[in-house]
Amino acid sequence: MTNDPINNPSHYTQGIECIDYVESHNMDFCQGNAIKYLTRYKHKNGLEDLKKAAWYVARLIKQEEAKKQNVNYPGIPVEPIGRNVINKIKDGVMLLKNKQKQK
Repeated sequence: MTNDPINNPSHYTQGIECIDYVESHNMDFCQGNAIKYLTRYKHKNGLEDLKKAAWYVARLIKQEEAKKQNVNYPGIPVEPIGRNVINKIKDGVMLLKNKQKQK
């Protein structure tokens, strides 16, 4: 497959295309962006993409915490996250890669 930066960018087509995975799992905006940045980080922006993914995961965490407390979420700022969250995200990426290899 040739690299088409609009329809088939190489940083999104390592195995299953990111958007196909996100849509097939009915993910919302934050979930989809977290997956997008995790999928492409080694092929595009490295650590910057991991930090972006972590930001979206932190926002999802805030949303879930707000739901548990019956609080309206919009407008809650997302504070910077630490290395432990980024490491957990990396572990999740490795788990997904291992599952893909098993197929």
